[in-house]
Amino acid sequence: ESQKNPNLTNTYGTGLLILDALEKGYKNIILFVGGSATNDGGMGMACALGYIFFDKNGEQINPNGGNLIQIYSIKKPAFDFSKINIRVATDVQNPLYGPNGAAYVFAAQKGANPIMIAELDKGLQNLAEVIKRDLGFAIADIPGTGAAGGLGAGAMAFLGASIHAGTNLIFKLLDLEKAIQKADIIITGEGKIDSQTQYGKLLSSIFKLAENKKIIVLTGSLVASDYLLSMPNVIYASAIANGPMSLQESKDKAAELLTQKAAHIGKILSALV
Repeated sequence: ESQKNPNLTNTYGTGLLILDALEKGYKNIILFVGGSATNDGGMGMACALGYIFFDKNGEQINPNGGNLIQIYSIKKPAFDFSKINIRVATDVQNPLYGPNGAAYVFAAQKGANPIMIAELDKGLQNLAEVIKRDLGFAIADIPGTGAAGGLGAGAMAFLGASIHAGTNLIFKLLDLEKAIQKADIIITGEGKIDSQTQYGKLLSSIFKLAENKKIIVLTGSLVASDYLLSMPNVIYASAIANGPMSLQESKDKAAELLTQKAAHIGKILSALV
């Protein structure tokens, strides 16, 4: 908890992973984004791949969320990313900045206070303006660009990536629709079911894909129960905790609790067959 600070964190490590794949000759990359501790608009990732960011004095800028507001110009690397097919898979549709953008919606859970959030949002707006001028990409309002602290936007602008609904991409890769139609009952879940669940998260996509199937839902934390009640095909939904416990305790025992709850559901289903 003490290390959470989106002013300081960056996506440099993600860039190193992409660089490693490129050096090994891979031409098709799927970048799954979400659950990040960053809010740097993909600046760190870009630096790992050869981009250089300068302030108005021509000084090179270290990549992090707090320095987004200082970006004045961007120098591209020699590598031609148009030869690589990069797809970004995300479960959110948030734009890069603004009331529904990366900073205002997600930065608080990454350790930002209200003042930091406002500054991070201004930084992302500045990044978008410089990208539009120097790189020719208008990315600000594209759904999904606010994913992972703006990494979606950075991947588009710096790598020429395309953004896809993560669930749809995974469903297609797994041919999940066919598997669901063969099933009698769908058992699914999510770490936390809350107000974000209905906006493109895995669970909401499963509901759409399995509208004619009975569904059982397990979750670590069940907050938005009204949402599940509105789904007529959800026949059972439950948090996996077996009694009052702290968040840390429930995380430490997640595998054990999930196994116990699944066994309980298995017995119920066996009795119905």
